[in-house]
Amino acid sequence: GVLFLGLVNNSAIGCWNEHQPLQKQNMDMVAQNEETLQIITSVKIIQNLSYSGRMNRIHKNEYMLALSNRMQKIVNNDFNFNDINFRILGANEG
Repeated sequence: GVLFLGLVNNSAIGCWNEHQPLQKQNMDMVAQNEETLQIITSVKIIQNLSYSGRMNRIHKNEYMLALSNRMQKIVNNDFNFNDINFRILGANEG
């Protein structure tokens, strides 16, 4: 399987294949954004199975949800309630 995780130093989401040694060269960055991916607290993969009766096929779609926040603003006492500080982000996988 593949583990998705937040990469705090890069404001990114990374991934690692569990069948490889846990080393930096075996990890990859799948998304990076300095504004929206500051602190990733959770990543969830949702599998949506849809049936196509016309072709008698089951389609498996995977969708990634990630929760992010601006925890560093709270820690640094620089939190602004008028800013967007918490996000639920989603993306199709593939």
